[in-house]
Amino acid sequence: RADLYIREAEAIESWCRERGVVVLQRLPYDASATEAMIEAKTVVEYGDGPLAQALHHLWIELADNLGLADLPPGCRAGPLLL
Repeated sequence: RADLYIREAEAIESWCRERGVVVLQRLPYDASATEAMIEAKTVVEYGDGPLAQALHHLWIELADNLGLADLPPGCRAGPLLL
């Protein structure tokens, strides 16, 4: 929801930078998150909206930052849906 609260998002990112914490991505507001909860699904299961896409890219970037680039292709596709 960083796009709804830009000033607060910038303050959080500044706080993180000052402490050496890497911010990998800003997650956008997406009404489909609420719709997914109502249907008892994850955002990624529910659809391919802005939040689902951002989470997918975040997952890949996180795996890269953790040195998990050698994961099998299915694992790099995104979070496991249980």
